[in-house]
Amino acid sequence: MLISRRKSSGLKRWKTNKPKIGPPRYKLFLLTWLAIYPLITVILFLFGQYLSLLPLPLRTLLLTGVLVYLMTYWVMPNLTKLFQTWLKA
Repeated sequence: MLISRRKSSGLKRWKTNKPKIGPPRYKLFLLTWLAIYPLITVILFLFGQYLSLLPLPLRTLLLTGVLVYLMTYWVMPNLTKLFQTWLKA
């Protein structure tokens, strides 16, 4: 398999007019915030008593681990499908 690479130097790299891919950052920010706030609230409501017994570093490790897992594999894929029209507008 032959791969062709074109090298560019200097200001040529900066002058490429690549189209923006994906939604604007403020929309991603709002969607992420919309997802994280309820998740943290529910996790702390359900498990706050137990988490408060743990040292802060371990509590933070568990909370962020669960949060990142849920956000990556469950929440954000579903929210992006649900809000795809708004994200592309």
